[in-house]
Amino acid sequence: MTTVEEARIFLADRRGVSQSEAFRSYHLLAFGDYREEGREPFGVLQVLNDDTLAPGISRKMEPAAGMEVLLLPVAGSLAYTDASGREYLLEPGDAARVSPGSYTVRNPYDTELINFLQIWRSAAPPASKTIVFDLSKKNTLHDLSIGRFWGIGQYEGRQEGTCRPGSSRVFVYVLEGAFEVQNRLLHPRDGLALTGAETIGWEALSDNAILLLIEA
Repeated sequence: MTTVEEARIFLADRRGVSQSEAFRSYHLLAFGDYREEGREPFGVLQVLNDDTLAPGISRKMEPAAGMEVLLLPVAGSLAYTDASGREYLLEPGDAARVSPGSYTVRNPYDTELINFLQIWRSAAPPASKTIVFDLSKKNTLHDLSIGRFWGIGQYEGRQEGTCRPGSSRVFVYVLEGAFEVQNRLLHPRDGLALTGAETIGWEALSDNAILLLIEA
């Protein structure tokens, strides 16, 4: 039986945004007051927010019960405190899965903004854990999984990659640079929801291009 592949692009310039003087959050999927046709959650992937936090500011997050939370610093370090009161510091090159319940993110700097991703999936969440990866090892996909798959890779221009997902649904997110994924052009902060792809292939179209693959 042949599996039919379905694909849907989420353009960065159509993201929702919530902001104040101290915090700005771009929503690739429906979140808070942002509701737009075609931006519904994809599989178990409920939230993909691109957040910027002002110096010294903290913000409490309250995901729904049973939500798995993934945190990924993009620019600068990110401090967070989980529901048990334990505090962690994530550097670029770290990622975290946060234990169940509310948590607080904090900018540990006195003068610098930080940028980070918050990814929520409706899955059984584990205890808090930090995963370390090295993007200087380029042109390979680093597996950040503890349970459901997610991975990250940095590629030089014209370098290619492939993977065979363990799920029928995978969300591809371009963090930096440009990629062609499954013959579709993606720019920074664009996303691509894929259903039924037996193999996912991509080619970097710029140097130091970074993409995420998230099982959904």
